[in-house]
Amino acid sequence: MSVPALTVSEAVGYATVLGKDNIFDDVQTVGSWPARLDIKKVSLITIFTDSATVIGIEVIYFLQNGKMMGASHGKVTDRNTFFDAGDLNATTSFVGFYGARDKDGDKPVLRNIGFLIYDKATGVISAPIGAVPTLSDSVVKNATGFASLGEIVGFSGTTSSNGRPFIPLSMSTAMLTVEQACSIHWLFTSSWVLSLDKEGISINGNFLSRMNLAKN
Repeated sequence: MSVPALTVSEAVGYATVLGKDNIFDDVQTVGSWPARLDIKKVSLITIFTDSATVIGIEVIYFLQNGKMMGASHGKVTDRNTFFDAGDLNATTSFVGFYGARDKDGDKPVLRNIGFLIYDKATGVISAPIGAVPTLSDSVVKNATGFASLGEIVGFSGTTSSNGRPFIPLSMSTAMLTVEQACSIHWLFTSSWVLSLDKEGISINGNFLSRMNLAKN
């Protein structure tokens, strides 16, 4: 069986790394990439936050053999938000992520993040929860938006080793290429334009969901 081609998204966030223990790559450790790709679907993503930072992520993967496997990175707290794309029988999948990070070019802390879900049964793409955490106006003033589109296969990144009580996180995603994601091929053609601002996220001018960058 041929191994599908993957594309790595833009990396977002910042973390001080001292050794290999602070580097994670679920596509390799869970998915056995590049020898093969054992991951069939990203089912559930849990994001852990403090008041103005993403500090941890936990992902539940469905494997090709039907079993589930979890991977947790960063700091796990009781302040969490669940993003759910369902089990293997569901028609939904994660097809992108977006959010805000600091404008600081050297240490662009990951401030918040949200995920896009596509339902192949209805053709609808949505951001049902928005990005978390909701940020104050003072944080938004020094932040800039980011976004990547593509069917998410797995996560990689770094966690901080500097001893802070809240652990900053950086991460990127591995995504199926357009050729492999044929069922949602139309999402990634040049005719789709994704834009971000303080008010929310839109595709071709169609408002999807508030990014929760601004204080409500």
